[in-house]
Amino acid sequence: MDDPAVALLQEIRDLLQRAVAFRIRLTWPEDGSAPGNLDSPEMTRATEGLEAKIRELSPRNEVQREFRSRALQISGDVLGTRWLRMAQLSNPVPLLFLVVLVFWLSILFGTFGLFAPNNATVIAALVLCAVAVSGSIFLILEMHTGHSTG
Repeated sequence: MDDPAVALLQEIRDLLQRAVAFRIRLTWPEDGSAPGNLDSPEMTRATEGLEAKIRELSPRNEVQREFRSRALQISGDVLGTRWLRMAQLSNPVPLLFLVVLVFWLSILFGTFGLFAPNNATVIAALVLCAVAVSGSIFLILEMHTGHSTG
């Protein structure tokens, strides 16, 4: 039985398998080195090619139409997520924003210390607040860049 639909489905499966295997090799290289360029043109072509192959499918009943629609939705979501990730990587937090934020917080904590009584409780509270604010800025930057420490 050389059904063209079966051949197309097999081609889609093979394409999907190659794309996933390629992504796994990029993310976790066998030699233990750092991950490669995860947003490579090969992945974009593979994802777009997969969507084009899914569009070529011709469903014969309602269940197959639903499966085709769902597969197109998932492939569109994957492609949209990739484009969003690429946009996030190309748009880091501006350095000027960080400089202004740190300057503003320094002035703010400086004025708190200027008008507060000079005792251990006030100094400890100001230090703890400064550590909490700097820790939150660090956490936001780490979450934005997507780095993990584990």
